[in-house]
Amino acid sequence: MLLLCLLALVGCSGHRAPAAHGLVPWTDEPAEETAQLAQAESNPVCQTAALRLPPREQQWGGVWNDAVAGYFMIENSGLRPCDLPRPSRVTALTPSGTRIPFDVGSTTAPAITLNPASRTQEQISSPYDCRKPLVRSTGFALAFPTGVLHVPRARMAVQCSGTLVDFSARDSGRSASATTNVSPVSRLDARMSQLPATISPGHPVSYSVTLTNPTSTPVTFDQCPAYQEGIKGRPSTVHTYLLNCGLVRQIDAHSSVGFAMQLPLPSQLPSGSAVLNWKLLVPSQTVDNGQFASASSTIEGGSSRAE
Repeated sequence: MLLLCLLALVGCSGHRAPAAHGLVPWTDEPAEETAQLAQAESNPVCQTAALRLPPREQQWGGVWNDAVAGYFMIENSGLRPCDLPRPSRVTALTPSGTRIPFDVGSTTAPAITLNPASRTQEQISSPYDCRKPLVRSTGFALAFPTGVLHVPRARMAVQCSGTLVDFSARDSGRSASATTNVSPVSRLDARMSQLPATISPGHPVSYSVTLTNPTSTPVTFDQCPAYQEGIKGRPSTVHTYLLNCGLVRQIDAHSSVGFAMQLPLPSQLPSGSAVLNWKLLVPSQTVDNGQFASASSTIEGGSSRAE
């Protein structure tokens, strides 16, 4: 039950303004252009040496979906944002020295941007009835482009092999060592949803962003902060608006508010996969202190040439 609760999406309740589908309506209020969206171009790939496993933020052996499962968190302990791709290989280590591979191909999540002190959640699952003698892991090894990340003391039944079933920023947060002398708005966690599977050049994209206050004190908007949105790697799509927070001046402790969003697209965009980025620009702070969110879509009917 605990594992299921931890896997649930945040934002089920909160301080909301009356609006269709529970979202604060979008407003076409451009903000003064500031620094361009930091994720319009890729961040550096996370160095394995800068990744840490927060203590007491992992659980192993819980039963979920007819399988045993475990989850753990990875935190960026570096000083700059970085992109963490899905691991190319996940291997269970056993007391006998046998290495049992886990499938990673079913997880198609794009690279996750980790700001300094922010975290991402990984979940590993293994069937518990394959008629093989019980074997428990002693740890896991995750292969990333910059090296192998070892997860020690990860004990769960692995005789049936298994799958990486979750690789997301679903349970993101900040460590106790994160900087605290920043704007209260910087405490908010952003999460994107309702992005269409396909988008078309020349037509606006409608989606939503949920801002969650994970702290025990309310976050008040003394003024509506700006945000930037755009397709990763396509500077012509980047726009800066003021957050449509006129009807919501506060997000209560441990609560969420959903905001309707729109992104106008230029008429010329190449077809293919795309990652839409959204970034809250925190008042009186550098761009790197904002909150990121991203989601994948596909550009259909686009041009065959690049911008």
